[in-house]
Amino acid sequence: MDSLLKLHHANIMKANFMIVDVRGNSGGNDANYFLVMPYQYPQAVFGLINKHSVADGL
Repeated sequence: MDSLLKLHHANIMKANFMIVDVRGNSGGNDANYFLVMPYQYPQAVFGLINKHSVADGL
């Protein structure tokens, strides 16, 4: 998934809309969704928060 998004990044960025067709999908890795999130929410900041970053005040 990562290499597919990298390969088509320029075209994705030029597109006005993005349709993710998951018909016939029998499941997969939820982590793949995080690869698509920056395209869906370009102004947001995404990261994983663990107990150490929370304890340190991020």
